[in-house]
Amino acid sequence: MQRRFLPLAAMSLALVCFCAPQTRADSVTIVPTVQNIAIDFGQADGVFDAFYLAAGPGNNGYSDVRYAALLPIGGIPAGSLVTSATLTLLITNPEGTRTFEVHGFAGNGTLQLSDFSLNGLLGSSTLQPIATATFTFDVAAFIQNLLTGGSGFAGINVREFPANSSNFILFSVDAAVLNVQYTPPAPVPEPASIFLLSSGLALLWSRALRIRAR
Repeated sequence: MQRRFLPLAAMSLALVCFCAPQTRADSVTIVPTVQNIAIDFGQADGVFDAFYLAAGPGNNGYSDVRYAALLPIGGIPAGSLVTSATLTLLITNPEGTRTFEVHGFAGNGTLQLSDFSLNGLLGSSTLQPIATATFTFDVAAFIQNLLTGGSGFAGINVREFPANSSNFILFSVDAAVLNVQYTPPAPVPEPASIFLLSSGLALLWSRALRIRAR
């Protein structure tokens, strides 16, 4: 009797697997749609006064210049699970050793002066004298939080910290690239698939009852 039920169980499992929604991992590479430089004149009080036509960040203790950018993440499906996300910055430093920080924030599609003072530390590193280098930061938790909150843009600002009075030439953020790997939410089964599954299981159950009655 049990041997007769084994093929039925196998067929039931095959139907379930066939009708179950399939998910797959995906990835996307994102570059800024908006980027700018802003300056905080005089004693660096944290209030940015104007957008600034300069190479990039620098802080000599008197004026603080920062870089900010917006990276569009709206193309990632809502409800996706971020499995990895890395932010890569290409930076050129024309002077002596200095330290910089990267902060993240939820963007709205436009850069405002207030965005340059937003705090949300994503990482920090040291720039070697007179060098161009690539820096990579793990931002998976940051991107996941933005997606969960419905944000369409990942905002970043880059600043020199602490202030360094021995350097006067600004360093530059030459490129910013965000790479995200994610698993989209499982699709909702189509009505036809649900009907096929229920009909198949009903047929198998009816056959099982007939076998039992013998």
